Amino acid sequence: SYREAAGSAGIAILTMAVILAVIFFVMMGSRLHERVRMRSRRMALDYPAIISKFVVYIGAGLSVRNVFYKLGEDYRQQRAEGKEERGAYEEILLVTRELQGGIPEQEAYAHLRQRCRSVQYTRLCTLLSQNLRMGNRELLTALQEEARASFEERRSTARELGEEAETKLLLPMILMLAITMVIIIIPAYYSFAM
Repeated sequence: SYREAAGSAGIAILTMAVILAVIFFVMMGSRLHERVRMRSRRMALDYPAIISKFVVYIGAGLSVRNVFYKLGEDYRQQRAEGKEERGAYEEILLVTRELQGGIPEQEAYAHLRQRCRSVQYTRLCTLLSQNLRMGNRELLTALQEEARASFEERRSTARELGEEAETKLLLPMILMLAITMVIIIIPAYYSFAM
């Protein structure tokens, strides 16, 4: 009679497959987390430009709804020219689609607040919602104050990004210093040894 010896190759393959699946899952989760973090950072960097456009357009006499339409149309044209996708402007496009679809402005602003999940856009949506309830008298001055505050936040964010870049460049600078020292020391050592 012939029997095949029972081996543990199946268990090893199964174990490796489970380990690879876990590693893949963790890597995908970290990539997704990094993409979300970068999107929120880009949205925060776009906020001062958006709020300043709001100030200019509302100061020129456009309604808030028309400001959204104008920003959305400008972004559509930029995308048609081949410029990169910007998360904040994509959200503005969603608001314009909601407004064109018949959703009330109050709900559209609430959806924007929920999708963006950042302090800046929450403040903007709150200002716009208050404008709907109380009228247009104080909106322009509130937006101007928000624009000043947002540029201060942008300045501090730029400072943080600069410090982060310094930290990332520290290791390559140390490696370059070590290589330079080796290039200088080795010939000097050989010249003294002879």
